[in-house]
Amino acid sequence: MQLLYPIGLLALLALIVPVIIHLWNVKQGKTLKIGSIALLGAATSLSSRSIRVTDWFLLMLRCMLLILLAFMLAGPYLKADEKSDKKGWVLIERPQLPQVYKHSKTTIDSLLKAGYELHEFESGFGKMNLNDTLTVLNADTIKTRLGYSSLLKQLNTELPAGMRVYLYADRRLANLNTDLPAITYHLIWKNIPASTDTVSKWTTKHAGKIFNAQSTPSFTSYQPAASNTDTSGSIKVMIFDGGNSADAKYVKAALAAMASFTRRNITVKDWRAGSAVPINTDLVFWLSDQPVNPGLQSALKKTGKLFTYEKGKIIGLNSTIKLNIQQAGNRDDVSLTKRIFKDRYSGTDIWLDGYGDPLLSLERKDNVLHYHFYSRFNPQWTELVWNSQFVDALMPLVIGNERVENVDHIQDIKNVVSVEDVENGESNSAGFAFETHPSDQRVLSNEQPEMTKLKEVPHTVKHNRKEPVSCLFWVAAFVIFAIERIVSLKKKTKISYD
Repeated sequence: MQLLYPIGLLALLALIVPVIIHLWNVKQGKTLKIGSIALLGAATSLSSRSIRVTDWFLLMLRCMLLILLAFMLAGPYLKADEKSDKKGWVLIERPQLPQVYKHSKTTIDSLLKAGYELHEFESGFGKMNLNDTLTVLNADTIKTRLGYSSLLKQLNTELPAGMRVYLYADRRLANLNTDLPAITYHLIWKNIPASTDTVSKWTTKHAGKIFNAQSTPSFTSYQPAASNTDTSGSIKVMIFDGGNSADAKYVKAALAAMASFTRRNITVKDWRAGSAVPINTDLVFWLSDQPVNPGLQSALKKTGKLFTYEKGKIIGLNSTIKLNIQQAGNRDDVSLTKRIFKDRYSGTDIWLDGYGDPLLSLERKDNVLHYHFYSRFNPQWTELVWNSQFVDALMPLVIGNERVENVDHIQDIKNVVSVEDVENGESNSAGFAFETHPSDQRVLSNEQPEMTKLKEVPHTVKHNRKEPVSCLFWVAAFVIFAIERIVSLKKKTKISYD
């Protein structure tokens, strides 16, 4: 027998309660009748203490009851090894069943007659009946499903290792939320056409520009719309290096790449202490741990942005930078060797280090978006400035409300991949470039390597099944509780008669 929640055994500490109650033995004094007080002599001062267990049977019943309750809280179960008597599964998305069955009727019928089970390729893998599901509801009425990668990984815990699985599904990249997982079962993927139309088009917005997208099974391309103007969306950026001239060069290179890619006019100027303060600046990079010049900060536009180096204790470490805390991991590891440590960090976390501590945080104060950076744009501190993700990471700070996510490894800024929040219904997309879009027609290449088999096993294998035994404990506890009550009531009745 094994326990699902072993911490529930802490309830055994309650055994001390009935033990204390039964050890609490207080004897009543006896009254001795005498005929004369002359018989009373000088008594010596005597004291006695009697600690003994009374009603051993009741004590054992009550302790057993508490032990059974503690085990029920711990979730006892038995591990039963069973041999899989099923040939395998046939997996089909419920809304696609009529179409798939129409084109593969002979194969599916033969598999079902051979002992295969028909299951839906959705969360839970519910069993389907072919006769009942040929009139299935359309896809619009089906709840949002998980990505194929997550479902294929989940099958590792649902099926015995080595079982055959026939999957009828398309190979569109839009349905794969992550890389293909390693599997323990034998998967046979029967590809079905995603749609009759292999070319789709849509529009999306990014960095203040509108792009026309065209997707085919081979690739997805984006072209700026004719309505875009080269002079719209001018951005004024001011940089104060504070002696960190190398840091400023990296920032300027990133800004130049953004301007080239977005075709927006990004004006970059250096500021020196004592020089005139520019007016209506959109963004200030204060690359120094000196206090920010009050005049420079007041020159920012309303809802302008201020990026500052934070001052504090410098610590060395061997860590990485998580540029997108909403997703699991970066495209590539970005090393972090130095950072600024503080007891308290201001604002909302934007970037994190490998230990979960904020590396960049955002604080709104006096209509200014203040970005606090707890490191430096220097190769001696981090390799971020040498990484292609540097431009993508800074783009939300410079451009505006866009959020950079799901960025594949890039070698050139023209191939940058980012995701933005789409506003005003201008796009049905949740992002930009190689985005997760329902009209994305790209499919896995035929040269895509098959998924890794975690373990080579024969088809007939043992499958561990958890058999809960809590019901047995409930029955035993009820019986013991009933006996305890009967014995206790009989004892009270006897005492009352006495």
